[in-house]
Amino acid sequence: MAASAHFDPPHLDWEAPDMYQEFCRFKQHVEFVFKGPLTSAKDKDRAGWLGIWVGKQGREIYKTFVWEEGDTDKPNKILDKFEEYVRPRKNKRAARFKVKQRKQGESESFDNFLKDLRLIIMDCEYTDPDDVLIDAIIAGVRHVKVQERLLDQGSDLTLANALSIGRQYENSQLQLKLIRVVEDQASAHQVSHVYAAQKIYKQKPHHTNKKHKKQPYKQRTRTETCRTRTQTCSRCGLDPVEGHAKSGQCPAIGSTCKYCHRKDHWIAACRKRTKGVNTLQETDSETHSSDEDVLHIYSAQDNSMANDKWVVKATINSKPVRFRIDTGAKSSIIVKSVFDSLGSHAQTQKSTKVLKSYTNHRIRPLCSVNLPIKHKGKVVNTQFEIVELEQENIISGDVAETLNLIERIQKLDNSSDTQPESKFKDFPELIRTSGTLPGEHNIEIDPDAVGVIHEPRRQPASLKPRIIRKLKEMEQNGYITKVENPTEWVSSMVVSLRNDKIRICLDPSDLNKVVKRAHHPMKTVEDIVSNIPNARVFSKLDAKSGFLQIKLNEKSSYLTTFNTPIGRYRWLRLPFGIKSAPEIFQHIMDQMLEGVEGAAAVMDDILIGGRDVEHHDQILRKVIERATKYNLKLNYDNCEIRQPQVSYVGHLITENGIKPDPTKDRALVDMPRPKDKDGVRCFLGLVQYLAKLIPNLSQVDAPLRILVKSETDFAWHHEQEKCFNELKRLCSRQPVLAFYDVNKPVEIQCDAVLIKAERPVAYSSRSLTDTEKRYAQIEKEMLSIVHAETKFHCYIFGKETVVYNDHDLPETISICTNEIAENAAEVAVV
Repeated sequence: MAASAHFDPPHLDWEAPDMYQEFCRFKQHVEFVFKGPLTSAKDKDRAGWLGIWVGKQGREIYKTFVWEEGDTDKPNKILDKFEEYVRPRKNKRAARFKVKQRKQGESESFDNFLKDLRLIIMDCEYTDPDDVLIDAIIAGVRHVKVQERLLDQGSDLTLANALSIGRQYENSQLQLKLIRVVEDQASAHQVSHVYAAQKIYKQKPHHTNKKHKKQPYKQRTRTETCRTRTQTCSRCGLDPVEGHAKSGQCPAIGSTCKYCHRKDHWIAACRKRTKGVNTLQETDSETHSSDEDVLHIYSAQDNSMANDKWVVKATINSKPVRFRIDTGAKSSIIVKSVFDSLGSHAQTQKSTKVLKSYTNHRIRPLCSVNLPIKHKGKVVNTQFEIVELEQENIISGDVAETLNLIERIQKLDNSSDTQPESKFKDFPELIRTSGTLPGEHNIEIDPDAVGVIHEPRRQPASLKPRIIRKLKEMEQNGYITKVENPTEWVSSMVVSLRNDKIRICLDPSDLNKVVKRAHHPMKTVEDIVSNIPNARVFSKLDAKSGFLQIKLNEKSSYLTTFNTPIGRYRWLRLPFGIKSAPEIFQHIMDQMLEGVEGAAAVMDDILIGGRDVEHHDQILRKVIERATKYNLKLNYDNCEIRQPQVSYVGHLITENGIKPDPTKDRALVDMPRPKDKDGVRCFLGLVQYLAKLIPNLSQVDAPLRILVKSETDFAWHHEQEKCFNELKRLCSRQPVLAFYDVNKPVEIQCDAVLIKAERPVAYSSRSLTDTEKRYAQIEKEMLSIVHAETKFHCYIFGKETVVYNDHDLPETISICTNEIAENAAEVAVV
């Protein structure tokens, strides 16, 4: 792939405010690269480069495209797909409004202003765009004198003349500014070098203290120290050899300082003008006007900036910018030269702030601007003060905290200490619960079962000390206890390491073969949400170490004996892995919440839904009272209270209905292309989890289901690739299903969509068997009704249901005299 080519790679910023313009810039860069460094590369290689340049988000979008065979290796086709994706619908009225509103920014160059106007006018559909561009320049240009010169031309003004006038005036202003600010530039150079401040400290009589004398030397290099001693004039701040060469004396003699208004020195060497650094702090002052904010700025430059842990590289307008983090700052600043290099179109405003140094030196910003600063995926709109000094860019403590660059230790400690009280402050008895549910559980096994004893498993030497500490901790907490006498059952121990934490579980594979289940019905998310059809406010409570809150009787405890590196232990609480454990725990949770409308549990997750906050809080209080009565311990960190939406059992429960959990959705979208039949089964399994959210799924996934048949060899073709991408696209749409309400009428629209109040509650579809494929069309229509009746039986049984079908249903039932019609006759047809 022409890996040896050296060039500036194109980059597509998916956070850009105008995505289409950003893509046009990216596409132009790509075309230049293809015509230049990669001119000899093959199309397939170029397509590979494109996949790298569009970034991670671009590759995710790439997966959703539907391709014709061979198009994935054609870079032009790929660019066309992306352009179609980002292209907005043109609105000439909106574009024309933008032209009228577009004004040149305070620090924006004329050429940048002109370029932006051209891009906007392209969407305006004017018959004479050049004439409109002239009018827009006159109306929006920043300088009044440029407007006067343009209007003086009258009807003779051409676009070329208008551009020439604007550029000439801007260049003349730049030259004039350079002539006038020579002294200020020398002073600004001093602000970013500590050695100049050191010389001032030495000459001021009230800074004779050693502390004040030596402090600046800690920040400077050896080269800077030598320059201070030999190359700086105390009157003009210039090199004595070069600056005094013409006249033999200092040129500042006889001059008046623009800062202190005293004679015989320049502002660059003014002893009253000192520097210090990087902290911006709000302060009150009687000497400034009431409409200005005065902020302290202490800015010390460090030449080892690249190695400074307080210097971070962030991104603005897709361009990297170095910033120094200042935790004490109340405002962020950016140097004008850096801002100009960004090419930003952001409008600048007049700044009402004054930056003030530790030594009371004031710096008035040129203007302020709002810019989006990005760091590691986090984007924050920040107000920057634009200054002309050549110093470091600074981000304030608040911005740094929002970008997750710093953390408040005290804040974290307080939140972790007060979290239970803040969420359940009205229920102190709940916080004091011990986490032991009432009663003792008995694990029933086949009376003819023969015990199995496993040998101890060898554990990694590096983990053994931590395993032993964990066993001792569990013994101290009352979860396990030592076993000295012989037992009939000894299982193996399983150790898992997650997030650097040891977790010890039981491997009861042989014991589970003889354990008798309780056969308690397990709830699904559909069962839960059908009880909260009008919910708008939600809470989710999480039981801490759910199974371990159930005590075992002594007989059952000995059945759970397991081997460890330091001998045998037995569980005193119900361990994870026992076959009957989920049903036992679900049974206890159902007992606890019995009679509480608006609350239900799937295993250790309790969902609460109320019509409003007041109704929700009534239900929450009842649930907490029951939890306290049952001595249920909650995991407060995972509890969510009074939320408009909660993540629950792989779904997102919102006031509008049910959506797939974004984490589940992301896992499916990120799944790589299957390489064998097992990979296809895994992918289809994930899709099936979202089946009720996807219409006509059996038709869409047919090309992939063919691959998992035993008589079919695995072969991935264009048809499978198209199906694979389409399923990802459907799963990433984030569809919302309505809550089922038993009090509202229900409709079934064939193909098998359960409709409630014009919104789908669930989708369902299945593939036809070989026999069913030979049915007549009228029989297939009847089969779809039978499937819907069977699939949605829990929703429609005992309830009048309207079925919509393409055929005359009474006639269909009379014609289909086989068992299909017999089953379908149970459906009430209106």
